[in-house]
Amino acid sequence: MKITEFNADERRYSAIKGEAFPEMRLLLFSSPVMMHFDDTEKLLGTGCGALLLPNDPLYLSSADGTELRFVSIRFTATASELKYIANLGINTDAPFRLRDNVVMGNILELIRLGSFCSQKNRDDFSDCALRMILISISEQTKYRDAARVPHYFKLHTLRDNVYADPCHARSIDDICNELNISRTYFHRIYTAAFGTSYLQDIISSRVRLAKDLLRTTSMSVSLIAEECGYVSDSYFMRQFRQLEGCTPTEYRRSYTAERD
Repeated sequence: MKITEFNADERRYSAIKGEAFPEMRLLLFSSPVMMHFDDTEKLLGTGCGALLLPNDPLYLSSADGTELRFVSIRFTATASELKYIANLGINTDAPFRLRDNVVMGNILELIRLGSFCSQKNRDDFSDCALRMILISISEQTKYRDAARVPHYFKLHTLRDNVYADPCHARSIDDICNELNISRTYFHRIYTAAFGTSYLQDIISSRVRLAKDLLRTTSMSVSLIAEECGYVSDSYFMRQFRQLEGCTPTEYRRSYTAERD
């Protein structure tokens, strides 16, 4: 499989009516949308997606009057690769919902980084990344145990909000008061649902935001630390190094060198 187009933040300001491409197309939505499937219209939101076969027309409109926002990946696949996708059990005639948006976000980050591979390795990287995405979709849509965790859907929304706006993550005390549970119980069910702690998700989301700002802006490290919700530059740099294995300045320097 080979990626022919990757757009991590596609935005449309009007409805899409019958758009089709000769490649397969994977869509992951980050805004509420109405999508047509076989003469039926379905409401989809963040964490939902769809896999379209070559030349399948796309009919998409905003569900709340705002712009359409989604990840779009177009890719080619041979007959044997199409059989591989079918064997994963991913439907091409129905939308799917992901259990864990964070996992998918990490894989999409790998695809972006793969664009800096040499031409010799780029196709192999593309194939591996696509397989990771498709396997993740297959496993997440089959796995149901996490949804049995108490307050799962509220926890899922909470986690989505943390990664959408890490600077304003809610306090554990506020969450526990709302759910009428103890801190110990909250930590237990959150970890059972996502395999990591709430505090670790806050750290990971802030470092992810910092990486994006380091890549896309000329903001100082101190200002980035503040933008990501840190009151101490040294604490920010310590957490960044623990997760990334380098300082923010080293990360920015290596990214700039890769582009050059």
